[in-house]
Amino acid sequence: MKKSRKFLSVLICLLAVTCVCFFTAYFAGAATKSNAQIQSEIDALGDRMKQIENEKSDLQSKIDSERQTVKSLSSELSNLNHEIAIIDEQVIIIDSLLVQYGEIVKEKEEQIAELEVEIAKQQRMLDDMIRMSFEYDSFASTMEFIFSAENFSDLISRMDLISYHLSYNNNVLEKYKETSKELENTKAEYEDSLQKMSDYKAEKEALKEQLVEKQRIAAEKQAQALESVEEYEKELEEKKKYVDQLNSEIKALAAMFAKEDKSTYSGILLFPLPSNASYTVTSYYGNRQDPFTGKQDYHNGYDFACPKGTEILAADDGTVVIAAWNGGYGNCVTINHGGGLMTLYGHCSSLNVVSGQKVKRGDVIAYVGSTGRSTGNHLHFTTYKNGNLVDPADYLGSKF
Repeated sequence: MKKSRKFLSVLICLLAVTCVCFFTAYFAGAATKSNAQIQSEIDALGDRMKQIENEKSDLQSKIDSERQTVKSLSSELSNLNHEIAIIDEQVIIIDSLLVQYGEIVKEKEEQIAELEVEIAKQQRMLDDMIRMSFEYDSFASTMEFIFSAENFSDLISRMDLISYHLSYNNNVLEKYKETSKELENTKAEYEDSLQKMSDYKAEKEALKEQLVEKQRIAAEKQAQALESVEEYEKELEEKKKYVDQLNSEIKALAAMFAKEDKSTYSGILLFPLPSNASYTVTSYYGNRQDPFTGKQDYHNGYDFACPKGTEILAADDGTVVIAAWNGGYGNCVTINHGGGLMTLYGHCSSLNVVSGQKVKRGDVIAYVGSTGRSTGNHLHFTTYKNGNLVDPADYLGSKF
């Protein structure tokens, strides 16, 4: 047992020595990197960041496009819902009219039944008329009926009877014709109205089916668009995290770059805007209300609001470490002034220097803009000492 413990102790010691040797060699190797090597790595990371920013921009465009699709489909669905609601109301009205037509139909059927009874009655009367006419068909029979009268009064009565008989026959025929025509019109009117209402209802129900199908398709497209937005936003968030990682690596390399540079800055930094520039300090170093979230947040520099295109000046002699897109800073310049001091100039509209370039105090390095995470044209100015954020006011040496 004692031998096992002794062996384990020796093994742990050997591992510890190995780890110490490894990390010592690693950091020694890092420390021995030349500024040229560090600058090369920063440039490579800057290129990669630019590529990622382009990918982020493409993703954002896709997100905006899909959101516009969702908005358009929402409007389409709203219109379809409105149209379907109107059709539902029309179908309800049609059903109500069909009920009314049902009552009218019942009334018409009763009328038809009465008319058929009347026609049957008139048919019998017509038959009687024809029979009587047949019995008294000949002129001789009519004359015999007239002159067989017993007296003058009976003669007059018989003549009136014949006249009435002829008139009645005509009336019966006319009534029969009118009743038959009325029956025919009533049936035609009923059947025509019923057919029109049934056709109209079928047309509306078919239209509703088409609208419901369009609604289903639009809802599916909207769901797909929302799913795409969610996927793109997840991918965009991963890109943002990657950019943050690249920024951290660049910051670490820049700090290493500054430590390797043994030169020192002049003592007081030059204000980074021309003396005749019109500007306003909109944010100071320290805690402030974030303009995007509205929450209290740490602000790592000063914001000077001024017109787009205003010249941005190098605060002191030094070497440009970064001159590229830099995440939320947008177009950005970082200068190493030596002695561990670095300055950052963010949200530029355009750049006037490149990485590795030597600059002099007061050189125009960029122009004011609103690129990156910005709410308007301004210069974001940050200072680092040995890789740590420090208040720029301590180095500018003047009130502003």
